[in-house]
Amino acid sequence: MLVKTLLNGVIRQDKDTHTETIADLRTVTEKAPSEAKNGPGFCR
Repeated sequence: MLVKTLLNGVIRQDKDTHTETIADLRTVTEKAPSEAKNGPGFCR
């Protein structure tokens, strides 16, 4: 657990235990992104 101070408080952040992949994502807009937008540099 990492605790950082902010202007008027603190924030607590836990270590990531999972790396998201394309399969973990879902589209929430009417138009889905193309494969070109989800290309080689995106969450692989």
